[in-house]
Amino acid sequence: MTDIYADGMVMLSYDEMDRLVFIEIGGETAVSLGGTQLTGRPLAAVLEELTQGGLTVDFDGDSSYAISSTGVELFTSSPDDVDEPAGGVSIARTGRERSAELRAPVAGRC
Repeated sequence: MTDIYADGMVMLSYDEMDRLVFIEIGGETAVSLGGTQLTGRPLAAVLEELTQGGLTVDFDGDSSYAISSTGVELFTSSPDDVDEPAGGVSIARTGRERSAELRAPVAGRC
């Protein structure tokens, strides 16, 4: 089961027990992680701030950057141009219930 909120470009996916297991946010929706603004800024600045804050960020070699121990990934359509902002953010459930502070203000509240 998936809920899609086109206005905020938000997709919420649920497991068979109707528990939220995956969030994908695209477009211009503001998303931050532990005080670091992930969207709307050059990807290079975001990656630098995350690593300076002690987080490890791994590039998958294709189009996403996984922020270790958080379940958060940044997606880009231009992996060779880190001056472009992230095109989207996904959050998947990890071993910890709330592994990261995430804020995604969306019109109409999801």
